[in-house]
Amino acid sequence: PEPLAPAAVSKAGLISALNSRDRQQLREASTSELNITSDSENAIATGRSITTELEVVPGGGSYWLVMLQGKAWLFPTERTLNGFAVAQPAKGLFNYQQQTIAKPQLIEPAALEGSGDRWSVKSMGLIGTP
Repeated sequence: PEPLAPAAVSKAGLISALNSRDRQQLREASTSELNITSDSENAIATGRSITTELEVVPGGGSYWLVMLQGKAWLFPTERTLNGFAVAQPAKGLFNYQQQTIAKPQLIEPAALEGSGDRWSVKSMGLIGTP
């Protein structure tokens, strides 16, 4: 099978691209767009502790699924990342770390596991917030 992304694509490179607001590189590297499932949203809203599940959406997702060296990573879209300046929702995807920065930055994407249309968070990512 052919690799999904060119060898030049790395996790660090994609983090850097997102933080410099370069959407194109991430869009090309991502295999699909994801949103949190309504079941997970409901469980989060009612305070039930579950592993957050995401589902593939045809477009307009809040997150990108990126496959690198056989691992699945969850990157926020630029719009989602910018939203973390206002609110840091506890959705079981990212932890937040206050830093002296002008706008939110992705430090580490969340690791995912799953297949097909459903993905769950294996380990949470980290977002730096102003």
